[in-house]
Amino acid sequence: MIQLQKELIDTFGKILYAVAKCDGEVQEEELAIIHQVIDENQWAQELELSFEVEREMGTDPIELFEESMEVFDRHDVRVHYEQFLDLLENVAEAHGGIVSQERALIDQFRKRLLG
Repeated sequence: MIQLQKELIDTFGKILYAVAKCDGEVQEEELAIIHQVIDENQWAQELELSFEVEREMGTDPIELFEESMEVFDRHDVRVHYEQFLDLLENVAEAHGGIVSQERALIDQFRKRLLG
């Protein structure tokens, strides 16, 4: 993932926020997973910044997800698809399992990237 453009990493941080927030609140367990990825991967610093900006602003997760997916629609990220999907699943599952709102966004992410 190191070779991803800054724009894609930034956008993925927004998608992560959308999945974490779509059930109403970003949970501590979800943050722990994100921080673990950031600690283990230098490329993830940009991801943390965009995640935290959206979190501070309280951005609507559904609107943000749709806007962010438009960026992914313009880029071929198949090489990194599994890594992105795994991280979304891990974050969503971190607090009591994946709820229906999270599952819907993850499924939409999967469908659009494979589209």
